[in-house]
Amino acid sequence: MNRVLVFFLAATLVSCNPNVELCDVLGWENGVLTHSHRAMVRYSFEWDGTQLHRPQRASVAWIRPIKRLKGFRILPTDVVTKDTTFNGGEYEFTAYTHVGNVSVFDGTAFQNSWTMDAADMDVRYETTTDLNDSRYGGAYAGIRDRNPYSSYLLGADSASIYSASNRIEIPLQTNLADTIRGTFYDCKFRMQPVTQAITVQFAMDEEGVVVDSVKCIMSGAGRSVHLASRVVNIDVTYKVPFCPVSLRRSGTRTDVQHTFHAPGLVRNQKPGAITGPGIMQVDVFAHYTDDEGIVHRPVLTAIINLYNALARTPSLVYNEQGEPRQSSRAITLTIGNAMKVTRTRIENSMDGGLDSWIDDSEIHIDY
Repeated sequence: MNRVLVFFLAATLVSCNPNVELCDVLGWENGVLTHSHRAMVRYSFEWDGTQLHRPQRASVAWIRPIKRLKGFRILPTDVVTKDTTFNGGEYEFTAYTHVGNVSVFDGTAFQNSWTMDAADMDVRYETTTDLNDSRYGGAYAGIRDRNPYSSYLLGADSASIYSASNRIEIPLQTNLADTIRGTFYDCKFRMQPVTQAITVQFAMDEEGVVVDSVKCIMSGAGRSVHLASRVVNIDVTYKVPFCPVSLRRSGTRTDVQHTFHAPGLVRNQKPGAITGPGIMQVDVFAHYTDDEGIVHRPVLTAIINLYNALARTPSLVYNEQGEPRQSSRAITLTIGNAMKVTRTRIENSMDGGLDSWIDDSEIHIDY
């Protein structure tokens, strides 16, 4: 009898109180006395069909602008997750995730900040000052950076960052009977990359030597992207080390291609600069056998200023406020001049490109 009285009392309060989200109306749900305006949300994640390596978890931040209710949690991306903590109102949800443990976001700071909205977040890569950082797994041990103006982005070679937003309106006067049965609001995140896929292409001509592998360092990468505006932070730029895995040999020519991910790439202000953003360093590991049958394994280094390549295919464009945004989700930088690899140095093959290779012996930098 008491349960029936509580039920009808709750229904009466729902019908007469215009500010129902503030009331203490109670109802029965699965035998438990609950707040009648609490709704249930189902989270799910959808991916582009080309996204083969899907992250297993995603961070989700939400905010209800009225009264500034906030939340932050980490959810699995491969199953539908249910959450029953939402009262009536309009909610803005933002999810982000990444391949590899490389980006950071402080959920506690978001929840504790009165003014920060979910769209105010930016996602960013972690950085390191050391090419010998253990997280690189020794891939760049022994390589000397000829452009030591800034730190390195961790994981940009193999990791892209994804995000999606959604908005759900939960009625303030949720029908009590529906609440008891279970009313679900679906929050589907259609994940899209917020980092740019940057593909670099160049060719190498062998002259008395065989190229075994190459390792590169690209400079000028922004560190973070603002989720709402997609503005890239380039107040400070960083470097991306990478090891090209696509080496296609035809006779004495080898074509190199590699794709890494970054918020965006800044062009150098001067076409003749050898330090700063927009410079790529390439270390070539090769071998040859001399006339006495002795095998030599030289490591040759050159840099190139991609001033003209980035002018032809800009990574960033600027909005009316002068803020940088990605020109597109993916760009390809093709270096016109092939690299001529000899036993002692790297030269230009002069294939008609404007950007030129500078051999290590010609680089004079005070470290």
